[in-house]
Amino acid sequence: PCASTRCEAASRHFRRCPFTAILRSDCELVLTFAARLQYLADGALLASSLRQRPYLSLTLAASSYLRDLALEQQPTLDPASVVLCRPGVDLAALAPLSSLERAAVKHTLLRVGADVVVVLVDPLSSPAASSAAQLVAASLRQLGNYTAADAVFLLPETNGTASAVDKKADALVPDRRSSEEAGLPLFRFPPANATEAFASADVFLTLTSFDGYSSTVGRAMALSLPVVAPDAGAAPEQLGGESGDNPALDDAGGILVSLSSSEMGIIEAKAAALHALVRQPELRARLGAAARRKVETG
Repeated sequence: PCASTRCEAASRHFRRCPFTAILRSDCELVLTFAARLQYLADGALLASSLRQRPYLSLTLAASSYLRDLALEQQPTLDPASVVLCRPGVDLAALAPLSSLERAAVKHTLLRVGADVVVVLVDPLSSPAASSAAQLVAASLRQLGNYTAADAVFLLPETNGTASAVDKKADALVPDRRSSEEAGLPLFRFPPANATEAFASADVFLTLTSFDGYSSTVGRAMALSLPVVAPDAGAAPEQLGGESGDNPALDDAGGILVSLSSSEMGIIEAKAAALHALVRQPELRARLGAAARRKVETG
């Protein structure tokens, strides 16, 4: 039946899409229409997807960047057949936390004080990003002579790593080896703790660029977390703003870091962006509020 959770989920996912009305009609029409439609959420499979499915009459792209990329790679495509369709965010389920609520989660999950800035590394980051996060943390520590009383990093578990839990306190404990290399505490959290990880965070750091709409960046923005992301792919479109450690635009949802530098230069630029956010609570609040507005207005 049309009222099934599957159809409702599809409707919510494409709620900003011009074809929402079709997705909300009967299931038979949904299935007929979907057979002639594809949704591009990532550029990695873009070329092969377009080549293998030339019969499609319509392509929905998750970002303007991805739409332009599709038209560039397949010049024979009719521009009118590639439509921008950004996924929506469940704002009701992702209400920003108050300072007291966040402080409580920090204490429960990490056993740190309310004033400690928690930097959450994108849970969708590749395993290689763990090493990059350690380099960013080490560079950040040097920039501000920071200690564990100032900032900590939260990283997702990867193959070969596992979160450590203080059984008595039922809280995560720092990864000792990673923390020694970084100079700042690095906690690792399992997927089951992702909700708590987002709730404890003050800043969201994504280390890799993305072509379509990033669901984790969208989740962070909905929670009013300022985002530090590469100035590439669809990140400028999703966040707004400009490169640099002092965004001039009031509506920027984060800080974009230029990739036109050496690998170490990029690491240092990300650390500089975090340095600005750690030392300026008002900047975190301004960018976080702007991030929330962006997901509310689309």
